[in-house]
Parts: sequence; structure tokens; C-alpha cells
Amino acid sequence: MDAALARDLAGLEALATKLTTTVPLLLASLVRACVVAPRGQYLGVVDFKSIEPRVLMWLANDREGLEPYAEGRDVYALRAADLYGVPLADVTHEMRALGKALEIGCGYQMGAARFESYAELFGVDWTRAGFTAEQALRVWRLAHPAIAGRPSTADDGHAGWFGGFWRTIEAVAIRAACGERLELGPLLWYRDDDAVVCRLPSGRPLIYRNARVESVRTPWGSERPQFTYDHGGQRRSSYGGKLTENVVQAIARDMLAAALVRLELEKLPPVLHVHDEVVSELPERDALEDMERLMCITPPWATGLPLAASAHVASRYRK
Repeated sequence: MDAALARDLAGLEALATKLTTTVPLLLASLVRACVVAPRGQYLGVVDFKSIEPRVLMWLANDREGLEPYAEGRDVYALRAADLYGVPLADVTHEMRALGKALEIGCGYQMGAARFESYAELFGVDWTRAGFTAEQALRVWRLAHPAIAGRPSTADDGHAGWFGGFWRTIEAVAIRAACGERLELGPLLWYRDDDAVVCRLPSGRPLIYRNARVESVRTPWGSERPQFTYDHGGQRRSSYGGKLTENVVQAIARDMLAAALVRLELEKLPPVLHVHDEVVSELPERDALEDMERLMCITPPWATGLPLAASAHVASRYRK
């Protein structure tokens, strides 16, 4: 930032070389720093911790999975300890990186090939990990049968995962498209004219336009029904993991919206928000505690969902 303000191109080039990047990308990373608190005030920055895994496990009634979040434990390290079969105290930074990738990335039925690339974004080196992506995925799924189901073999001889929230939500969406009205935990699915509606716990509708069920052939030769709908001018098909992602992210968004209203009412007005992060102008540093407290209030429609947040105060917006 100092080099950019001084227009020190040589300094920026040297820094870019050191960080193995380019000057344009280095400057692009400073866009956040252009947001500055007014003179005499501060920026309070608060973001939800692991909001999507928390919502998913609450929604799927995965009590065992949700418990360490409620207790404030390091879930990423716990997952790594489970994967590597070592005591929690022996979990290294590299091990924890894979645990984090598993906990954040596996909730939406991601396959092994995609997870392999996804985990590399967290710094996972598969040549050093001691596991394949498929083996790591299996450990996560076995730890969350309420979400992933259990390994079994179908009548057609296909081995897969059966039961669990992914399969249930897909079956409910298909039945709703056929005209049934069904509850799935705090969700209500029903048909409304040509659309299928999923009413979220907050009461907000998630709408799948022109929804219908189509028959598709599986890679192993059998026919199965698939939930389809229109979106963005295209015909889309969906499955359990994708429907789960839709619902979980919508609920997480409603959590953020409720927090924004609370902050506004308590005279801590947000000036921007990005994903699960909120930035407010604060009259004093101590107001950050109030901001964090307001963010972590669970709405009445999400009883039992434990929220947590990380917070810092700064004069410039930063990651």
C-alpha cells in the first residue's frame, strides 16, 4: 500500500517478484484498502465463522456434526485428526488445511475429481497428504451419515450412498414437482402453478420456475427421475447436493440479512457486506464488541443453530 501511494513502480515490481505475482494483480489486491473510515471513526469488520457447514448440519439434524461448532472447538483440526488418526495436539498446519477443505467443501456432494482441485486452493499438496481425494471424501461422508447417507448397493447392483439429507431433499423436490406438499425439517416444499417453491425457515420463498420431472439414463444403464427447472434462460437439472447448496446458501443469506437489520436498528449501520462479512462505521473501537454480539444472535426461526463470528477493527478495509 505504501509503495502504491508513493507511485513506487520499482518497489511494486520487486514486491510482485517476491510474492510470485504481477504488478496489476498486486494493485487489484488493494481495492479493499481504498475503503477508508471517516476521520475520527473506525471500520468494524465482522464475518460469520463456517456459516454454511453450521446451517447444513442444523438443517440435516446432524447433531454430532454440529456439536463441536456449538462448543467453539477447532472443527478443521478435529476433522484432520479424524482423517489422519492422530491426537488433536499432533495435527500440523498441512493436516488442518485438508481438514478445512473437507469441512467447507464436502457438504454439497462434491465428487473426488473436483474435490482434488478444490483442496489445492487451501494449500493441500496431494503428493504429501498421504491420501487420495476419494479416500478423504469417504472419511467426511462416513462422519456425516445424516447428510451423506451410508454406503450400500442398490437393486441394480450399483454401489453408492443411500439415505441422508442429499437423497431426501432430491426426492422431496421431485415429489413437490408432481404436486405433493411436503415438509423437510423447517422447509416446506410445494407446487405453485408451474413453479416449485421451497419456503425457507425465514418464510422467504426459494422458487424453481417451470419445474418438472424428467427421466434420465444413469451411467450404469438404468432410468431415474430428475428434477429440472428454468433459470437464466436455460433448462437446468439438479440433484441432492445442488439443491442442498441452494437451500443452505439461501438460509445463510437470511442470517446475514437479519444481522444487517439488527445493526441498523442499533445505530451501527453497515456500509458494505461481502458474502458472510459485514463492515460498519464505528464511533469508537469498543463498539466492535456490540457489533459482534448483534451478528451472533440466532433468529427465532433458526432455534438451535449456533452462530459465531470473527471480528477486527481498522482504519482501512482489509482481508
